[in-house]
Amino acid sequence: MADLSQVSTEDLQAYKQGRLGDVSTEGLMAIRDAVKPKADPEKQIDRKTGAPIRVRAAVGAAITPEDRLTTIKKFYPDAEPYDRNNFVYTNPKTGQQTLYNEENSKVLGVKVPSAGDIVSAGPEAAEFIGGTLGGVGGTIAAPFTGPAAPAMPYLGIGAGATGGRETYNALAEALLGTEDTRSKGQKVGDMAVTFGGNAAGAKIGDMVVDAGRGLFGLRRAVRGKPNSQMQDIVEAGQKSGVDLPAAAVTGNRNTEIMENALMNLPGSSDVMASKYAAAEGQLARQAGKIAQDFAGGKKPMTMQGAGGEAAKSAKNASERFTARQEDLYNKAYDLIGSDTRMNVPAIQDLKKQIIEELAKAPETLKPQAKKTLDLIDNLLTDEKDGGIAFSAVRQIRSNIGKDINDPMLAGSSGVDNEYLKRVYKALSDDIYGLADETSPEAARALKVADRYTRYNMTQNIPVLQKLVDQGADEKAFRFAMQSAKDGGSRLYSLRRNFRPEEWDVVAGTVFDNLGRARPSAQGATGLFDEAGDWSVDTFMTNWNKLSPEARKALFGGTQYKELRRSLDYFLKSSSAMKEAMRGRNFSNTAKNLAPAIAAYSALGYVSSGDPEGAAKFAAGAILAPRFAAKLMTNPRFVRWLAEAPKAAGRNAWGQHIGRLSAIGDANPDMRDAINSYISNLQQNPAPGAGTELDRQGR
Repeated sequence: MADLSQVSTEDLQAYKQGRLGDVSTEGLMAIRDAVKPKADPEKQIDRKTGAPIRVRAAVGAAITPEDRLTTIKKFYPDAEPYDRNNFVYTNPKTGQQTLYNEENSKVLGVKVPSAGDIVSAGPEAAEFIGGTLGGVGGTIAAPFTGPAAPAMPYLGIGAGATGGRETYNALAEALLGTEDTRSKGQKVGDMAVTFGGNAAGAKIGDMVVDAGRGLFGLRRAVRGKPNSQMQDIVEAGQKSGVDLPAAAVTGNRNTEIMENALMNLPGSSDVMASKYAAAEGQLARQAGKIAQDFAGGKKPMTMQGAGGEAAKSAKNASERFTARQEDLYNKAYDLIGSDTRMNVPAIQDLKKQIIEELAKAPETLKPQAKKTLDLIDNLLTDEKDGGIAFSAVRQIRSNIGKDINDPMLAGSSGVDNEYLKRVYKALSDDIYGLADETSPEAARALKVADRYTRYNMTQNIPVLQKLVDQGADEKAFRFAMQSAKDGGSRLYSLRRNFRPEEWDVVAGTVFDNLGRARPSAQGATGLFDEAGDWSVDTFMTNWNKLSPEARKALFGGTQYKELRRSLDYFLKSSSAMKEAMRGRNFSNTAKNLAPAIAAYSALGYVSSGDPEGAAKFAAGAILAPRFAAKLMTNPRFVRWLAEAPKAAGRNAWGQHIGRLSAIGDANPDMRDAINSYISNLQQNPAPGAGTELDRQGR
């Protein structure tokens, strides 16, 4: 048990006064550890009674967490935060620890709101009622507002909702004792959010209604992608092992909105959520399989492991370059002959050039050139009596090259190095002259060796060396992926120098990480941050961040030819799934519009003394969306929906409905939902389809 004496006086005082924002993180954790035994053991907490209606109304009207805590402490001084947005307090009547917001009972698996839940939603109720009245007022005023007429209903809803909520907050503060410590600026900001959310939400709500009509009218629901594209997406999903939802297949905006509404209705939310979770899980498994295929059948590595392997592969590539370079030069030198005697006319010309340069300022320049002139004089001395052996010149040039590449080790200054470069070039010219004199084959072999060396030393070796020089394995991997957003030159350079099995490690790791965000991140992250769980949104975001050149460098070529079709199917399925998930980003106001309407309608039955009517209404509100959700998430219905645009004629349309009826007969678990769907089609038939529907007897 923690000791409160360990908490600073400032933190403790701020906590007691409900100023949670002023309490340090360490202090808050220590305080909560100290008071936690009040709520232990769990079985001693009264989870069914809940706070009285007046307390629920007062606390529910508070805006900030600090104000909620301060408000409940007015009634129960020992109240403490419990399990996120709840509180626990001592009930003075029973002396027992009690949850402020009790655990709700369930009907048909759906939580039933208590009276306390209803009154604590007072601000939302006032906002809804005010918005409704404001919308009526805006509609009435619209004809008198000229060009602003189309916007008036929505502006009226926003203004009415804001006024209703703020009026309720003021009354709660005056009559119920609700704490409100917001500044004037904060209140203005909250009012702006309420206004904008309701005005925009009402517009989206109209879209939801349109989507509902479109779904059960069918033709608007499938007016999205052309039929051929829908069939392609259905096939891609099947080939990828993914049962895509209807919105993913049709690409229809109304269907997306409809599915989002079903995601938030009590009778259908679990069906829709399970469908999307299952589809995303299927995509994740397929992504893992493709990543393993890219990795040559092995499990993809972590970025750290792949970075280490990439650095090792870079070292191997450098060693292969050195071995190949040596083989090419040995071939040329063998054609010349190691004992062949040669002169060094280019060295003689270089000496003349240097002497002419020194004559302009001998006292200053001669000391700087002395080391090089001594080397040249020694070469010319050795050249006497029939020239120098080719093997000796080759060795001298090689030694000079080493000194140039590591001047500190050779004890050379910058000036010495520049002179040595001129000597190296002159010796190279003399060797080329000897090769030309020896034979065309020798000259050609020497040019091939030089060309190979020059290309690799300028294009490949610098990249390989930088990769090795990164040190840490994670840095090596990130270095390899740098600039992948802009192009693929670095990746191409590495792939050229890696063996196929070495590149498999890179390709498999990259693909495996494309769909993984950091555990703490919200949504998609930057390319190749430390990875967490897989999501289709993160995958498509990171895939689109890769430049086309980088994608080709990573996953293209004959090496991965067999994977191309699987990758195409997966990308098509993932893209369709991400588009279908756009509806989740609507505002909470729009998202909860339909449930709010249902709740207030049910309350109307209760207030009029008709609880049976309320029960029937609730059942209808739950079951009808559930039928829709079962259809929208069933693979056979989705495939049927994708084929609907082909049934344009009256006869074809009737046959298409007949196929749906047959699906229902063959699948008893779908039969009621399909019959309900066809019944809706009869009431709202597509143009030209009514007669054929009647002939079906449905």
